[in-house]
Amino acid sequence: TTIVVQCGDSADKQMGLNPGKSYQFRVRAISAVGASSWGEIGVVRTDEVDAKIPDTVNSLRVVKAGPNSVQLKWYDSNDNGATLLGYKIKYRRIVMGSTSSATTT
Repeated sequence: TTIVVQCGDSADKQMGLNPGKSYQFRVRAISAVGASSWGEIGVVRTDEVDAKIPDTVNSLRVVKAGPNSVQLKWYDSNDNGATLLGYKIKYRRIVMGSTSSATTT
């Protein structure tokens, strides 16, 4: 089960979350006969109110190249106040006279 609470939502105001702050969460199940133990602690930092798009990824380099694969490495992008959700890698095969491309996440 996933519960999404965004800063500024009415449910958020009940919880008292603020932008740009770190919080710990724990969850437990409750039934008619009682409650389970608390689960593991999850830690999250809420996004900043004035968050901007991430900086451009730089310093891309090939660490290892095999016959059917490559291993890439780069420095993490500055998130500029919003949690990075991942990266997309775009590549294309170069063939004399034509090109083909693909994107992956």
